[in-house]
Amino acid sequence: MKNESNKNDCKNQATIFEQIRDEYEKAREEERLALVEYLEEHLKKCKDCEFLYVISKSRAGKGIKNYTNNGTIAEFNLNNWKWVEVKSKYNTFDCIISLNMIDADHKTGAFHALYDRIGLIIISSDKFPYKKHICTNMDLPLNDEKRECIFELLVKEYSLYAKG
Repeated sequence: MKNESNKNDCKNQATIFEQIRDEYEKAREEERLALVEYLEEHLKKCKDCEFLYVISKSRAGKGIKNYTNNGTIAEFNLNNWKWVEVKSKYNTFDCIISLNMIDADHKTGAFHALYDRIGLIIISSDKFPYKKHICTNMDLPLNDEKRECIFELLVKEYSLYAKG
């Protein structure tokens, strides 16, 4: 009888954990979609951003549920991995705004996934190829002030790229 009770407790804990994880993923997706909407709206108004657009197709900005690294690992749910991608029309400038930035400790070299910390990964493949990682001091949830800071940082990086 006691063994059966322990099994039920484990099932209940697993169910509760899954429910919390699902709610957390939904909240992160809402944050991502709000940022997409904000950026799309502000890019339309920005005269220096006429060549930039937000990737917003159905699978854009979130990991897949059944990731296997081409069959080399057991299936893993990457749905909680969230980002927003902004590209130039000619695919020479790419900015990935991550809602979970990867950070490398400068002293130890250890890597950390900074969940809910906003980071930008800038990739240029034009005249002067480069890659830049920017870890901000902004965490989820976002408000309009934080979204504006992200937008301004994006515009700044694009203008640096455009000036060459």
